[in-house]
Amino acid sequence: MDRIIETYDTTLRYATFEGSDGVKLEERLGIVRTLDDLGITYIDIGTPDGSEEYEAFLAALAEMELENSLLTPFIEARSCGRRMGTDPMVLRILETGAKVICVEGECSEHLIREEGRVRLDENLWMISQAISWFRSRGKTVIFNARNYFDSLSASASYAREVLKTAAAAGADRIILCDTSGFGLFHDITAGIDVARMQYSRRLGIQCANSSGCADSNAVVAVKSGVTHI
Repeated sequence: MDRIIETYDTTLRYATFEGSDGVKLEERLGIVRTLDDLGITYIDIGTPDGSEEYEAFLAALAEMELENSLLTPFIEARSCGRRMGTDPMVLRILETGAKVICVEGECSEHLIREEGRVRLDENLWMISQAISWFRSRGKTVIFNARNYFDSLSASASYAREVLKTAAAAGADRIILCDTSGFGLFHDITAGIDVARMQYSRRLGIQCANSSGCADSNAVVAVKSGVTHI
């Protein structure tokens, strides 16, 4: 039986709402139309920040009829407040009416301690809280395991704990992220094998392109059983 490979596009998150000035509303909508015409499964629309610019974008999206794609808001688990039900960013995501939410959580012990300034167990708690809260509201949750492949060489046991936590919280997909973009094909296959021991449902891959290997690594991942890129 042929496998169905899902596709997830991050153009709007990385290229428009994260620091790119001068991208007009109609250009953003044009990106959405193009991706929908291409048959992309999920279109990441970034994190609703309450700005006038983003509100205008959401209002225009509400008037569009997409044939193939699901609009998918993005949020970092560490950005969610301790009381999810009163967190403004979380509530804005609910107000979009999106059926699918992408939650990102950190796998790197070093970054959690040095940049996140939280305990390792607290990071796991934040991941679990965010996923389970959205799932309890009937949302499909895609979990991005940030720095997963880099963490396997420095803190493999903790990276596995992150995947186990996401799985236990009800993540519908777990996306293994080569965030630095320096993974090679043997890193990808080994990381997928490790992930399968923690999570038996749909695995995905997200590769940055720092070493020029993102496309080939994605192909290797699909050949290794991944069904979301």
